[in-house]
Amino acid sequence: MDLLQEGIEPLTIALWLGHESVETTQIYLDANLAMKQAVLDKTTPPEIKPARYRPPKALLQFLQSLRLCEVATTRPHPRTQGRRVEP
Repeated sequence: MDLLQEGIEPLTIALWLGHESVETTQIYLDANLAMKQAVLDKTTPPEIKPARYRPPKALLQFLQSLRLCEVATTRPHPRTQGRRVEP
């Protein structure tokens, strides 16, 4: 793990350990939380605020036409307490 954190390629680590393939080495190369956070910090633009996804009406209508949403529309969600909530 230390080699990976120092920027050594997994293929090089596999060769040093004498593994036949990189897949064998991958078992030992699980990323720790600091590495995961570093990657997230590089990929998430700081000026964008997280927001809830709101699907377009056309998508909702298409899904309803497939009758995938019937269960959700026949039973009220506990948070709505029986009130109808428009998308």
